[in-house]
Amino acid sequence: MCAPGFGRYGAPIANAASRSAASRTNAKLGADVLADGRVYVGTTRYRGRVAFRPAIVNWRTTAADIDLLVEVVRELGARLGLTVASAAR
Repeated sequence: MCAPGFGRYGAPIANAASRSAASRTNAKLGADVLADGRVYVGTTRYRGRVAFRPAIVNWRTTAADIDLLVEVVRELGARLGLTVASAAR
């Protein structure tokens, strides 16, 4: 399951230029998330593309923790000019 506006890797991308730009943006956003310090999420390279790789393994992790992760990624992504739809609650 993904938050609205987020997706899983697997769907094809139109061309190599957009794939390369998306990987650079994800790498920059990943570095910004770590530098921000409110949440921790690693990145990985999958089939040549940079993706976020959250590892939620602590039994004390709550839905609020996941919501914070999504909100931080949205906030920092907006600083890079990215727009990600918010969840309707």
